[in-house]
Amino acid sequence: MNKAKQLIEIIEKWQCDPNVHPLTCGINSEHQLLKPVFDKQFEKVQLFCVDCEWKQEVPDFIQSQISF
Repeated sequence: MNKAKQLIEIIEKWQCDPNVHPLTCGINSEHQLLKPVFDKQFEKVQLFCVDCEWKQEVPDFIQSQISF
C-alpha cells in the first residue's frame, strides 16, 4: 500500500475512534470533522474542512503511525 493511502486510512480510523480527540477545523471546531484528501498540487495528504474549505497539514503524531 502506498503511503498516501495508508495515511488516509489511519486518519479515517482516528476520526471514528471514540477514545481520541478528533481532528477538527482550525477556524470553527463546530464544523464537521476534517477529511483526509490527497492534494495533487503538493502531492501529499492534507486535512480538509468540507464546511469552510480550510486545509491543515497532517500532524506529526498521525504521520508517525505510517509503517514503512
